Amino acid sequence: MMEMGILLAFAFGMIGMYLLAWILLVPMKFVGKMMLNSILGAVFLIVLNGIGSVFGIHISLNLLTAGIVGVFGLPGVILCLVLF
Repeated sequence: MMEMGILLAFAFGMIGMYLLAWILLVPMKFVGKMMLNSILGAVFLIVLNGIGSVFGIHISLNLLTAGIVGVFGLPGVILCLVLF
């Protein structure tokens, strides 16, 4: 009978660890995707300003454009290009 109690405690512990890991990893995947998107957007903004200066295309880097690119990433750069 004692072995059954230990087995149940082990099973509940494993289920609890699985749920905790799932709760922590799902938001981290989202944060990782957002960080990657923001980094790609910033790199594209720098490249666009470097190459675009030849063609007269320039997006000024200020708090607003940095925020838009930081939140939206590559689509944010395109949005800034269209708006500004």
